[in-house]
Amino acid sequence: MNKNKLFNTYFKNLSEISLRGDAREESFYSPLAGMLEEVAQASGRARVHITTLPKATEAGNPDFRI
Repeated sequence: MNKNKLFNTYFKNLSEISLRGDAREESFYSPLAGMLEEVAQASGRARVHITTLPKATEAGNPDFRI
């Protein structure tokens, strides 16, 4: 895994979303989920699943479940 490429791609995706001018917090979840999936696969954790905005739990309303 090339860390520089991984983070450069992530920040590029964030920048593109931000420059559209209509983004909300949730708009940035997809690039983060994608980056986390890449890190998981590169570190040998192929069975990692990421859910954005999963249903509420006893602890509250999480943004992510990994």
